[in-house]
Amino acid sequence: SGATLGGNTTFTYTINDNDVNGATGPGGVRDSANYVFWLKSDVGVLTDSISLTAAVNGEAVQRWEDQSNNGRNAFEIDGQEPLFANNFGDNINGRPVIDFSGDDYVLTMKDDAAVNTSNFTEKFIAVAFRTGNDITNWQTVYEQGGGTNGFSIMIENDSVFVGAWSESTGWTYQYLAGKINTGQNCVVVLEFSSLDGELRGWLNGASLGTVSSIPDVMNAHSGDVGIGGTLEGTNFNGRTNNGNYFTGKVMEVLSLNGVMSNTERQILENYLGARFLAPLGSQDYFGHESTHSYGVSGIGRVSANDFKNSTNIGDLVSIGNASSLDIDDFMIIGHDNGLVDDYVSTESPSVDLERLSREWRVGINGDPGTITLTFDPTELPASAFPSFGFDELVLLVDTDGDFTTGTAAYPMTQNGDVYEATEVPLGEGDYFTIGAFRPRVAFAEAASNSPESAGSVDITVQLNFPIGNDFTVTATQTGGTATEGDDYTFTGYGDHCGPHYFPNGNRELAGRLWGRTGRNGDLDPLWPL
Repeated sequence: SGATLGGNTTFTYTINDNDVNGATGPGGVRDSANYVFWLKSDVGVLTDSISLTAAVNGEAVQRWEDQSNNGRNAFEIDGQEPLFANNFGDNINGRPVIDFSGDDYVLTMKDDAAVNTSNFTEKFIAVAFRTGNDITNWQTVYEQGGGTNGFSIMIENDSVFVGAWSESTGWTYQYLAGKINTGQNCVVVLEFSSLDGELRGWLNGASLGTVSSIPDVMNAHSGDVGIGGTLEGTNFNGRTNNGNYFTGKVMEVLSLNGVMSNTERQILENYLGARFLAPLGSQDYFGHESTHSYGVSGIGRVSANDFKNSTNIGDLVSIGNASSLDIDDFMIIGHDNGLVDDYVSTESPSVDLERLSREWRVGINGDPGTITLTFDPTELPASAFPSFGFDELVLLVDTDGDFTTGTAAYPMTQNGDVYEATEVPLGEGDYFTIGAFRPRVAFAEAASNSPESAGSVDITVQLNFPIGNDFTVTATQTGGTATEGDDYTFTGYGDHCGPHYFPNGNRELAGRLWGRTGRNGDLDPLWPL
């Protein structure tokens, strides 16, 4: 009471999604355990389900292990096993694939409440695959359910179909479709949300549209899951027969009982697109997939309330805290899969600096501003220690990938188990890696002189690199012909050359030498460090 309302009558405080440890799921989108299942063709592919023997090129796939750690693995059907292809001709961007180009190859999953035997109000399914030579005849890339209820991703008549049906609620088969080519690398997303009242689909980042007025729930559907073929019935525009085997290659399959924000989905699509060379058109924010397609993750913003400002996929580094993450701003990073088993001196800008061989690359859309980069050394092998005396960690950033010249170094400050570099201005195409340097302190000049009438001179001490923590320097006078107090006074470096701290990140410290006029002889103090 006693006053009228001013201009600002509401206050909004945003808590940014910038957890230090980020997320461990694909592309740094959510934690891996949040996924129903997550199948990757470059890990967990077994040729023997009993002995758990990893498949090698040309061997039949008996088990495809779930990387969400939820245990929802895919299994072979005896006599219909697809092949593990890990060779120059079949690999996609250097990665092996699951080859379904035989007559009747298919994988399946056990019935599970999280997969198919519960009612669902939301479901998210994404598949990365490569089409074969036949895109005319009906083929099943992925399906779950039977003739009554279910979801599917199908191919027919040069198109891919994202479909859903719930006959038990009176909702017949509905679909969204997009044109495809033979031998095309595809990232297809199916999203069902009865809460939003929509079925949505995307092909390589482009929307396939929406189907509205969907049922309030997708009822349970116990028909077996089929990867590469139809098992125990389906519904493809009224057709329900089994078979319909895929003739291409599958690289990654994942599912979530929920929906993603548009920001999350676009980051996930960039992760899959970079791994498997699927072009994403205007939403392709990372153009370095041919050399840096490992550990791809990112941050971004699609709208005022739809953004992600931290990421980590259980790798060594994470990014976050973008200073100006506006609408349509994205930053995507990926690395070259270089070794991290030790720090090396090759391609280093100084004899006082060692670095990890692994290099990361940056993709930018818009202008997200500066970021905080976090490094977790606990993710390194036990052998990865810098040489004795190389105790300070720095972030090294370079524009051309040759770290011997033109390299910017940003100090990293320890925060628990991790190290952070703040307010780092990464740009499109920048390279970065982690370095460890040996701090050296020295006078900027070996000697100088001036007449006693000059009044004062600065004596500057320098560090070879900026550091992330305060650093103590002690200077004392030894030898010389001048006497402190009679011929000169010295300020700086603490009290009469005692210990002094370099402030965080500073490389120079200036002391001041004051000459006393009216005395004969030159000033000649010596100040060793």
